[in-house]
Amino acid sequence: MRCELYGAYTDLAKRFNRMRSPALRALISLTLFFSIAIPAKVNSATSAPTPVKIAIALEVGGVGDNSFNDAVVSAVRAVQKKYKISDSYIRVIPTDGTTADRIARLKFLAKAGYNLIIAIGADYATAIDKISKDFPDIQYALVNSKSVGALNVSCLVFAEQEEAFLAGVVAASSSKTLKVAFISDDSDPQKILFNSFRLGAIYGNKKVRAISVPFIDSPVDLNNAIKNGVDLIYSTRIIDGQVLDLVAKVNSKKNGKVWLIAQSPDQYFLKLPAANKEILVTLDKRIDRAIADVMALSISGGSILDIVDDENSIYGRTYNFKNSGLTLTYLNPVTAATKSKVTRAISEIKSGKVSTQG
Repeated sequence: MRCELYGAYTDLAKRFNRMRSPALRALISLTLFFSIAIPAKVNSATSAPTPVKIAIALEVGGVGDNSFNDAVVSAVRAVQKKYKISDSYIRVIPTDGTTADRIARLKFLAKAGYNLIIAIGADYATAIDKISKDFPDIQYALVNSKSVGALNVSCLVFAEQEEAFLAGVVAASSSKTLKVAFISDDSDPQKILFNSFRLGAIYGNKKVRAISVPFIDSPVDLNNAIKNGVDLIYSTRIIDGQVLDLVAKVNSKKNGKVWLIAQSPDQYFLKLPAANKEILVTLDKRIDRAIADVMALSISGGSILDIVDDENSIYGRTYNFKNSGLTLTYLNPVTAATKSKVTRAISEIKSGKVSTQG
């Protein structure tokens, strides 16, 4: 016996995807958003429901990566269970990482009649851009990237500057040495995040010095920063666990505790058994919320089309503290003063009273 949910595209959604007025799209997107409570769509001529087929295009690493792949698949399975969607209408596919393979796999899914195709990561941008034009009646979601501008593509992104700001608040209000560090490379996005981290540190404790520590191939600079008194570190580095390894090594010598502030689910090494005792807090991207939103709207015949980047015509949704798309988890005890400062910072971020961008 099969239990499916129904919906694909309604005429309203198709007309919506041809509109060019941001104001009109914003108005209708509210209508589509509130339609998520509708469990199914039925063909009026035949009274036969039309099943919605949903596919997930994984990033390199596949299932078991302890990162975005696992987070997205887990979220999809939760929605599947909630609405009793049959396994035959959910498909998960891998990639070898090449653009050609990504395009080929998305094309296969489109031809196979999947109504919603969820792709994980910015490396799918070229493939999504092409396939979304070749198959315009299909809805696509691109997780953790805002690089494709099309009305049938929902870019599901997270307010990383808010994360960096709050990391600065935690670091500065918890530091005993009054020296905190942001691990970065030389890219412009990382420079922007450091500025948000610095602003958060000022908010947390104006006496604290926040520095940017380069980490390209070697932990030498970070090791020197720790020797010079840095005791709180915020790292967005996802390539490997070298930062965590260095912090653990330093702490094993019992010369004063160094804490790491980390990101979830970005950093796969957070799942390692030894990680918890080195990490003070994690800043968490609520992948489950984003996936639940896009799947529920697809089921009811809609899509997420908030304006993410008006200048570049990018649509989807930015998940932040205000819409509960970001959260913070304490893995180890912090002072009551730090918790109070964090609570106030989140409240003021939500209200717009404090800027995380400077």
